[in-house]
Amino acid sequence: NAAWERGRGKYLTFLSSDDLLVPQAIEKLVALLESDPGIACAYPDCDLIDGRGRVLARGVCGPFDLERLVIDQINPLGPGQVFRADAFRAIGGWRTDVVLGVDRDFWMRMARVGHIRFLPEHLASFRVHPGSISRMPSTAVRADDLLTVLRDYFAGPDVPSHIRVRETEAYASAHREIAGRLLRAGRPRGAWRHRRLAHALVAAAVPRAPSDLATPVRARLSLPTRLRILRAALLG
Repeated sequence: NAAWERGRGKYLTFLSSDDLLVPQAIEKLVALLESDPGIACAYPDCDLIDGRGRVLARGVCGPFDLERLVIDQINPLGPGQVFRADAFRAIGGWRTDVVLGVDRDFWMRMARVGHIRFLPEHLASFRVHPGSISRMPSTAVRADDLLTVLRDYFAGPDVPSHIRVRETEAYASAHREIAGRLLRAGRPRGAWRHRRLAHALVAAAVPRAPSDLATPVRARLSLPTRLRILRAALLG
């Protein structure tokens, strides 16, 4: 936030220290933003790589869909997001009171002020390895941040009606993710509690018609690919 607030440019971006961008990535993303003033953020497709730079899976991002982000807890944005500085300031910047889900919260709020557009070119690489913040067992202590993000989103203005009616499902997805994080951190009792909460919420949710959304990334990947990604996350 401090760096972005001091920036004088029209656009802002960031890159985590373990991820990569290809040459001309920023140029292409800015061109997309320049083509339509209604676009608040543009982001590219990316590959997954391991700690040594070996490709684990190609083209794992996809078009932005707010419903998938909120309800299914699936964030399609990888490295290389470029967004308007005025949009950043309009939504109040990056939250500092949460650790997990802070990026989801940012894009949920960004979607209120403009479109988030996907550029289907492989311009970035996301590195999967044991030292990444999202994979560290210590982040399990902040797992409830995912619930905080959801509570604040649904308490905010202008929640689309088709998302509002699926609030219970959103909480079920968050509890499932928390359960997974706690299990990986060696806290099976807490994981079991959140898993039971997820099942209870699913049972209470109003049945819905099959979604016509694109197949989630994790479902598109083959089992061998998912195993390679898991091994990279656990062993490097």
